[in-house]
Amino acid sequence: MAAGMHRRGPGGRGFRAGTGFKLHVQGLSSFSLTLGPHTTSPNIPIGVSVDYGPFTTVNVSEGANNIPLGLDSDFHSDARHVLRIDSWGWVDNRVNLESIALNHGAQLLPYTPSKLAFEFIGDSLSAAHSTYNYIIYDTFRRGALVRLSLVLTVHARPQSTLGPSLSEGATLIVIAISDAVNEAAAAAIQLQDYTSALEWLEQGRAIVWGQMIHLRTPVDDLRAEDPALAKELQDVSRQLERAGYPQNSGSTAEAADRLSIQQEVDLHHKLAARWESLIETVRSLPGFENFLRPRTIAELSLATHGGAIVVVNMHKSRCDALILRRTPDVQLQHVALPRMSYQRGLNLRSLMLQMLSSSNVRQADSKLTRSQASDELLLSPEFWSNVVEPALEDQLEPERGGRIASVGNMSLFERILKVLWLDLVKPVVDALGYERKPDSTLSEDLPHVTWCGTGPMAFLPLHAAGVYDDSDQAQQVFEYVVSSYTPSITPLLVTRFPTNQPPPKGILAISQSATLNKPALPGAAKELDAIKEYFNGSDISCLQDKSATVTNVIKAMDERPWIHLACHGVQRADDPTKSGFCLKDGMLELSAIMEKSLQHAELAFLSACQTATGDEKRPDEGIHLAAGMLLAGYRSVLGTMWSIKDRDSPFIADEVYKYLLRNEAEPNSRRAAYALHQAVARFRTTLQKNDFVQWVPFIHIGSAYSLQYNVPIATRTTLFAVVPS
Repeated sequence: MAAGMHRRGPGGRGFRAGTGFKLHVQGLSSFSLTLGPHTTSPNIPIGVSVDYGPFTTVNVSEGANNIPLGLDSDFHSDARHVLRIDSWGWVDNRVNLESIALNHGAQLLPYTPSKLAFEFIGDSLSAAHSTYNYIIYDTFRRGALVRLSLVLTVHARPQSTLGPSLSEGATLIVIAISDAVNEAAAAAIQLQDYTSALEWLEQGRAIVWGQMIHLRTPVDDLRAEDPALAKELQDVSRQLERAGYPQNSGSTAEAADRLSIQQEVDLHHKLAARWESLIETVRSLPGFENFLRPRTIAELSLATHGGAIVVVNMHKSRCDALILRRTPDVQLQHVALPRMSYQRGLNLRSLMLQMLSSSNVRQADSKLTRSQASDELLLSPEFWSNVVEPALEDQLEPERGGRIASVGNMSLFERILKVLWLDLVKPVVDALGYERKPDSTLSEDLPHVTWCGTGPMAFLPLHAAGVYDDSDQAQQVFEYVVSSYTPSITPLLVTRFPTNQPPPKGILAISQSATLNKPALPGAAKELDAIKEYFNGSDISCLQDKSATVTNVIKAMDERPWIHLACHGVQRADDPTKSGFCLKDGMLELSAIMEKSLQHAELAFLSACQTATGDEKRPDEGIHLAAGMLLAGYRSVLGTMWSIKDRDSPFIADEVYKYLLRNEAEPNSRRAAYALHQAVARFRTTLQKNDFVQWVPFIHIGSAYSLQYNVPIATRTTLFAVVPS
């Protein structure tokens, strides 16, 4: 096999239907295949895709076949392309490949499969597409995600304990899981199986988040009950995945040392049968009847009590939104997003990060360097095709210091929000049938939508999407809906079991004005003063500056269902559980909070820097402090997407608590999303038109209402249990 070739299927040069290969090529402009005897005659269809674009059907036959690629003749010699070839047609069809010819000067780039089974499998899934979406679809339908999630637990915690952080191998697998699940969902959507698409996306998020923040999995519970059975199940799962690993990829092993194709098939069938038998054995144990079973759409729909949930799936092949709601019956609606693409989302995110960096609202270690690629995006009429103004190149407004601030007559931020509105948010709002109510931004008659984004959409401000110019087309999403976010649907389902004891009430208010090596926060004390105005003395516990120690805060969290943290926040992308809040004597880490049994936790107001900013190196996972607090047990979390000005937070806090405590004998957090919506609306009236950086970062994460469903829900420790397909 060529060094730069990744094949999917048995060894040898023959490719049967459903198999194929992928090439990584530099300087590609033309390509031809020479097929030998025994190729299905008179011809056979193959699928050809360049750079993960749609597959084109090409009929080939024995002999030389020039393959059209659709690449411009005026190509760059250093341009890199991914070329995918799939054999299509009947099961018995065969392509007997003799040779591959590239254009003069083209260079085949090396490809080395990972030693990790899942990473290779995930890449294999990405090699098939179009008609053979069914291959990916069927693979997941038969339980691939379940087996691979079990393999992940081995890589993540090789000592069978909850380790301090993910191993390097497990981190790679987590990323591969995200990619594979997004692709499987895209394949299911292509085949109009929207139910499987949503369930797989939810399961994938459960696996990823469960590993990233070390939540207990069903396998951990099984290990405590029957260690031998748990070990055998994991061993068989790992063997089953390795059985599909190409033994000759990147290897010079002798043919005699390899299993024959028939032996590989027999081994795979034997392991699969054993795996199924073990699963049934586990489910026969008391308390394990639903072991590794997925949450159904009917269960997930219980989270729509507060309004529609919109899950956005971003994949290189297609982008779609899935809307889950009750009207009053369960309804799952698909909205295609043809104007949005995965690369477009990445570009928008890249431009936004650089714009925020130039505005000094990102931490120093998060700043991005202004790159030539980003400059080209900024100047590209094609990129801004749906928001472009005449003579774009002539309207660029340079600013001192290399700041990316404006394009044409719009600020860069304004353009990003317009693209998000036209390409994603407006099609969803239109599908929901919601009407614009420009005079209702301060009232409660707007419907509620919870956004759950994957890929780059996990970090883009969908809640602020809109057209902000002075034209008749000016409209914004907050004139249609009140927005919230969630990393997954499952946290919205968490309820508490009733007890005979009255629940605690009131708020724990914490401020830390001075932190070593951090800017002073004089506004933190003002926030506490504002909060005190809304609570009776017996309903508020204040820990300020010297008294705001880690021990004091941890102890007081049990006594109050609400918490307000006015301090600096620190995020650890390498280990999210080490993210936390800067207190007088150290860091209050997320891991310490999650160890608590917060049975009555309701609302967390995180008035700290960047509490809802994810990891730029992992654009597919929204791992941040605010989502971590949601998973730790708080039903509703208010946070910020990037650093905020110290003087702005007291205004927002005052408006939020004024709303939540109006006409209420006791604090009511059930309308936190609406409280923030109104607070930000009032805040906007104090700002200039283009002050997006100041008001956009404030977001609500979690449930808009307190849930009252009488359904069995996992406890906090199994909130993000690994679930199957």
